[in-house]
Amino acid sequence: MKEKKCTECPKHFMPALGQKQCSPKCYYKSLGKKVYKVLSKKKPAYKPKENPIFLKNSRQLREKQIEDYNHTFCELCKKPGPVEAHHIVYRSEKPGYPELHSKKNLILLCHTHHEWMHENKQNRKQLVFDRKLNEIFGEDIIH
Repeated sequence: MKEKKCTECPKHFMPALGQKQCSPKCYYKSLGKKVYKVLSKKKPAYKPKENPIFLKNSRQLREKQIEDYNHTFCELCKKPGPVEAHHIVYRSEKPGYPELHSKKNLILLCHTHHEWMHENKQNRKQLVFDRKLNEIFGEDIIH
């Protein structure tokens, strides 16, 4: 893979999946100020409570993506851009579980896929098995 020059700034970076900008900031800049204002007013699918463990782990997941790939992206569609941290096993299902806010139970998603995950619990089934979350939270989370 060849290094590319960002379309919005002088930085060079290793692109992923047709990426043209080096960071989410440059991605939004490329959309133009008008579009950026509309997107920045978009209400997130779910605004988490200020749980310090959740905030720390979701921040670390984002930082790891940026460190490894120079940008954040949705873990389902791989689309670069802003992401939202999502609990695979919902907080409302297993309140107080020590593993609830662990990195194993968190996934970074674009807004579209975050909403999709909340539409039906069956959408998470493969993630539950892949990450062995049923062994941590119990078999009842599969149904």
